[in-house]
Amino acid sequence: MVMSNKLIVVVIGALCTGLLSSAVAQTQIIPVSITVEVLKAAKEKDKHSTPAATAPGSEDRSVEITLKNPSNQALSNLDIKCWLLIRDVKSRDITIGDADSNTMSIPPRSQVVMTSSVAKCDFSPRTTGAGKPVPAKGNKFYGYGVQVLEWGKIAAQTYDPPDAKSEIDAAAKKDK
Repeated sequence: MVMSNKLIVVVIGALCTGLLSSAVAQTQIIPVSITVEVLKAAKEKDKHSTPAATAPGSEDRSVEITLKNPSNQALSNLDIKCWLLIRDVKSRDITIGDADSNTMSIPPRSQVVMTSSVAKCDFSPRTTGAGKPVPAKGNKFYGYGVQVLEWGKIAAQTYDPPDAKSEIDAAAKKDK
């Protein structure tokens, strides 16, 4: 029996399409949602009366991450990664101020709340006065990134601001 080249291509294409669709059907996407709230650390009141424009500031921040599992199945072996970003007030460079990683499970139709560690952000604004101007120094809170991984694959993620992902990826490349 002689087959034409067109028939062979059609048969191979059908086989590949069938294999691809069965591979896609086997891929499990977990139904987890992420909600993140930025928490401010309690500020200590200074006993000295310093004008607000020249007073050193503190923006210590952490994030509270709420993970919800709306499905009827427990989600296990989830790796939750969190990065807190800070920005230098003088150079405007963005760096990772703190990074956390936890492994956890979420029971069916429930939620889990976790809080990150605190990113220290202390700064002094630029001052001008009778003498020579003093430049700003220190760092401020910039944003965060949260990823949920299942078996090493990203299942859900959120970043604020949106360019935080590129900053985190750039910092990861520097560390390698």
